[in-house]
Amino acid sequence: MLIAKKTATPKSATTKSSNKSGSSDTTADTNNQKFVFPSRMQGTWYTYTDGDKIQTVSFDGNLWKSMGKTDKAFEASKHPSEITYNTNDTSKDNWVVATFMESNDGIFKGDENPSRIVNIRGWYQGSGDGTYYYNTTQTVDGKKIEVLTEAGGAMIATTAHYYKSPALAKEYASNDYYADHHGDD
Repeated sequence: MLIAKKTATPKSATTKSSNKSGSSDTTADTNNQKFVFPSRMQGTWYTYTDGDKIQTVSFDGNLWKSMGKTDKAFEASKHPSEITYNTNDTSKDNWVVATFMESNDGIFKGDENPSRIVNIRGWYQGSGDGTYYYNTTQTVDGKKIEVLTEAGGAMIATTAHYYKSPALAKEYASNDYYADHHGDD
């Protein structure tokens, strides 16, 4: 993953907490619009790493689960443009902002262009391009398979392909696809 965030035990996003001055403030999910991941992305996806291990990423409503961490996604358009990170406030450490991008910017090539790309960034992320995900249907050995691609950086360079089962992940571990972008294409 490309998003680096402080690891902390998150407080409930809907409970009252006290700040250093002793005053109480409410941080509720209702203050921000949840970003629901597309139905095509929902569920658990598997990739086979170079170290011969299966890794998963999953999407469940507005939850993004990756590398043992679960984050709540909120609409980027509802995200305050100026955020000051308060080290005493861990209530948003498991929050991310997400937005849709269209793929008509010339980065992708071929008929398998993803129509919509999801970009995810940390709630307190100040720089960096975040992590991107998009779905394509690929034809491999005459079979149509659903592929979830993970990418990162300004050029949306492919970092991994995920599949709907561990067996598919292992079988297609070394595949590249026409729509892949590696930053130097």
